[in-house]
Amino acid sequence: MILTIEALNNIEYVTRLMYPNEMCGIITNNGEFKQITNVSENPMRSFELHPMEFYKEKDNFVAIVHSHTSTRYLHICTPSKLDWTTQQIWNIPFFISGFDGFVYTSPIKFPLERQDDYIGRPYIYGIFDCGTLAKDFYWFNFSISIEIDPIMSLTPKNLWANTISTLLMSNNFIEVSGAKQKGDLLLVNVFGDFNNHVIIYLDEDWVLNQNITSAYEPYSDWENKINKIYRHESLC
Repeated sequence: MILTIEALNNIEYVTRLMYPNEMCGIITNNGEFKQITNVSENPMRSFELHPMEFYKEKDNFVAIVHSHTSTRYLHICTPSKLDWTTQQIWNIPFFISGFDGFVYTSPIKFPLERQDDYIGRPYIYGIFDCGTLAKDFYWFNFSISIEIDPIMSLTPKNLWANTISTLLMSNNFIEVSGAKQKGDLLLVNVFGDFNNHVIIYLDEDWVLNQNITSAYEPYSDWENKINKIYRHESLC
């Protein structure tokens, strides 16, 4: 789903207008953005669609939109656990715009469809992170589907190591040693924690890494930081 210029302009206007509260609304069947009153008890931190206003539109929408007004993670549009839970209940696309009083960020859709453009992705936890990069890479290069529960991705960072290990094992990855091959997931440390990030091995010269922006990086930069190597069992 691609938002029209008119819808994008209206979302920006309402996002700025409602600051410091979160705004909310819908994308109608004909692609328009329609604001709905946020009746949350804490509108600066969450949103709740006005039930009567929403009821009038219950057969006339294809997506839900709301804004964030502060940076809870590294990116202002990062979906919260509640955002993901609500989206999964509705099972329709959600969009999050951002405005912190100074900088406006255009709405980001979640969940995203698989994308084969691996370079230049901004780091948005649960949307563009090491897990979703691996997920897309494996699908387009090996036709292997990796399943990631987005709510599981939003665990506290000191639990990422356990989360990553659980996700790898549940998706039929096994720990290997010896010579590396294209697609191996290299388990490394970031932010001072242990085994909490994966990068994708391409060849003896390059890896693919979701940093603040995803990029090809020299393998030599990571060679001495690798703790474990995981390979999908179908590639062994």
